[in-house]
Amino acid sequence: MRPILVLACLAATFCSCTPDLPYGAFRHHDTQEALPPGGTGDEGGDIVGPVQPVMKPVFNIVLAEYPDGYDWLRDPDYGIISCTISLMQNGTALAAFEAGHASCISTDLDMVRCIDGHVYTDYSTSSETVIKRDGEELFRYPGREMMAGFACAPDAVVYTLGIPRDGDGSGWTLRRNGEPVASSSGGVVISGMQMEEGGPAFAYLERHELVSGTDTTWHLFRNMDETEMILDGPDEILADFMVADGAACVLSWDRTSGEMFLYGDGDDSKVTVGNDVCRPGTLLSDGTDIYVLGMVCPSGEQGRMTLWKGCGQIMSFDDGFTVLACYPDGEHIGAVGYYAGSQEMQYLFHDGEYVRLPDGYGLASPSLGSFLEGHYCLCLNPLAVGEPPLCIIDGEKSPQEVNGCFIALGHVWERIPSP
Repeated sequence: MRPILVLACLAATFCSCTPDLPYGAFRHHDTQEALPPGGTGDEGGDIVGPVQPVMKPVFNIVLAEYPDGYDWLRDPDYGIISCTISLMQNGTALAAFEAGHASCISTDLDMVRCIDGHVYTDYSTSSETVIKRDGEELFRYPGREMMAGFACAPDAVVYTLGIPRDGDGSGWTLRRNGEPVASSSGGVVISGMQMEEGGPAFAYLERHELVSGTDTTWHLFRNMDETEMILDGPDEILADFMVADGAACVLSWDRTSGEMFLYGDGDDSKVTVGNDVCRPGTLLSDGTDIYVLGMVCPSGEQGRMTLWKGCGQIMSFDDGFTVLACYPDGEHIGAVGYYAGSQEMQYLFHDGEYVRLPDGYGLASPSLGSFLEGHYCLCLNPLAVGEPPLCIIDGEKSPQEVNGCFIALGHVWERIPSP
């Protein structure tokens, strides 16, 4: 049976599809705070309701610094060389700790993340997986796993979604502070893991060998339980899955027709996002609205990267422009990409304009960019050893004079004082 998905993002779209698709997610900084009793507003009248604090993002940048002269791009001493990881904010080091094999801390981009002002790392020894925060061990457990998902919950709870490093990429284990809470021996994780009120949420598939061939089933894990997702078409695949504030969105793609769909809370709750889509799309969110990024390939024409807000197309990128990372941000759209054949020559797309990024630099991972409330941060790594990594915040360039690279980016929210 089809799972019941409470889809605030789709409820208003079944009769008419518009670009302004409401999505029930809250933003971290949208918390309302009441003034003390008897407080007054700017006009001197009595306060009759809560007021909205004005917040801005402050970016936390994680930097790996290697010994002078060490070729960190080739990394000939991979897993052995010691270096320093620093957590930077506004040019000041908030924390620093040793990394390397002896410290059970890696500088690989997929093994480091910055969450709520802390640096979390995972590391696989010959027989264990070690999780640390700011260089201090939180827990370790038997087995070598790479992270398909990593999330923090209140009360110092860390959830990890691990995949065995020794294998074909199938099988997963969800852990709470290192202790298993759910697992699948053959499931393949196909979406990122997000937190909601009932705990972690993600999607995975399972393949079953039959006499007539291979059958694939699609599963959603929510509220510490799993449900099979039944897609309408025989050639549909589950492309992506996203949850926020109790709302969920399932994106599917029909391999034969090229149609892309968003699923809602019943058999009829399905809307078409786009046609002539030549590969599975990706779900994105700015914390309030849901977006879809995909490649549209009309018959006989070159494919174009296209962005939808809900099921309404809002823009197409230039012909031949490949999007490496896309960051919707309310009324603003940011992206980084390159034109055909020039992957080392990258461009920033910002609100309709394409601006070439500095020569010799590139965005190594989507996780090294962030666009929030009209502000943005790009952490660009050099393409040659000896050049400093370069941070761009709201257009201002700040080189970091170290032999190293950026490995993670996060943010915290800072209240803007009232004038």
